[in-house]
Amino acid sequence: METDDEKNRVYASYIYAARMVNEYKWAGDASNMLCWLNEMDKHARSNENPPCVSDYYKGECCLECGAEQEALKFLRKSYEANEEYLFTRSPKAAEFFNARLAEPKIFPKFEDEEYEDFGFPLRLEYFGKALEQEGEFHCAFLDEDGEETDEPSRMHSNAIEFLKQNQEEILTGILAEILKNYPKWQEIYDYPSGTKSDFMPGISTPQELSELLELQNIYILDSAKIGFEFSCSWDMEHDLDIMTRKGEVINIGEAEVAFMAI
Repeated sequence: METDDEKNRVYASYIYAARMVNEYKWAGDASNMLCWLNEMDKHARSNENPPCVSDYYKGECCLECGAEQEALKFLRKSYEANEEYLFTRSPKAAEFFNARLAEPKIFPKFEDEEYEDFGFPLRLEYFGKALEQEGEFHCAFLDEDGEETDEPSRMHSNAIEFLKQNQEEILTGILAEILKNYPKWQEIYDYPSGTKSDFMPGISTPQELSELLELQNIYILDSAKIGFEFSCSWDMEHDLDIMTRKGEVINIGEAEVAFMAI
């Protein structure tokens, strides 16, 4: 039977492999990325998701990396396990695969929808300075169904102005909430001493989070709710999402929290 220390080492190894997948994906190095995907398969956590999910993840990584032949192989396996799942995920992957089917499927999402990215750049000087990023961030309006829209309502416009006028208070609250939860997450991830300083070092101030976080997307739901999606050093696969209402943090967790209308 595995000891707790052995389980922690295995888990940390899985997280490290996931991070390396992302790094080689961004570098466009398909060969090394595939090697690390194979490393992830060796861990028990890789079996937590059904085959359609895990194979889809590999296919999407390959597609983003430019390895289309490998992407098609994994996406086909995902499709064979569940014919609908693939078409609920990335529009790029869905269109890539659908174009290669002998009989392309037409789902409701493909009707009268071009999967355009309606996102736009939003300049937030304080966010850029505090997070040590460029001051321009990707922002998107979401409708009541959680879908991106290029037709913002007055409530969306009000939310943008609220964010611009209160960005220091909003980000201060977000970082304070992350810092409050950070010790708990350190216990959950429990990185061994050899890798802890790389992924989840001990910190005591919100300013130190700038080395561990990167704001990826901002989602404007309505006049009260704004979501923030961060990549984080300790879990590159799932990210860290924050939902705020009137500037106050109301939910924090893994992917999708930032654009769920709760």
